[in-house]
Amino acid sequence: MKKTLTTLVAFRAFLDEHGIDYSTWGEGPTKTVERLFYEYLSGETTFILRKKRLLRVVKRVQILVYYKTRKGTLFKLIEKRQVFRNGGVRMRSRRRSLSEKMPVGEKGMDAAMRALKEEIGVAGLDPTVFKQLKSIRQGKPKSSRSYPGLPSIHFGPRFKVMMPSAFYERAGYDEVQQDKTTEFRWRVMRKRK
Repeated sequence: MKKTLTTLVAFRAFLDEHGIDYSTWGEGPTKTVERLFYEYLSGETTFILRKKRLLRVVKRVQILVYYKTRKGTLFKLIEKRQVFRNGGVRMRSRRRSLSEKMPVGEKGMDAAMRALKEEIGVAGLDPTVFKQLKSIRQGKPKSSRSYPGLPSIHFGPRFKVMMPSAFYERAGYDEVQQDKTTEFRWRVMRKRK
């Protein structure tokens, strides 16, 4: 879909036209219609029609971050939860470390390095610590917890990173944004024997 919606008024009319109810967006752990409009303008979100149904399409990079102690204990970084300024709390996946939306044209490795910098403040990693994994393919649309009532399709590259000790923060990392704080914490995967 070409970018033809240049104002929030036009964007709201577009959602209305496709039967998307955004009246409760921004309450609890949901994002606002203004945030979705920003994602659309920045190229992080596009839309398609499938069987006359509006779907949100997001290309994102997913990164699995690990750290191994000198004694052999293996930790995995997980995105534990998001605490919204409006009081909402969203528990996150225990399987992935972090993911970041990719604007059109951004390469996977560039997105992975940007995501680590933006989300957990880790910059300057040597690209050789990244191992590319099998990409996530476009699958069936799933309900969106961020934008209820607007089914979403997520796909994109995946990487595994073994965190160098110089960047390891035992307490984890917090990403503080205007609307929320995202907490990343280490989870023991395997203790040394």
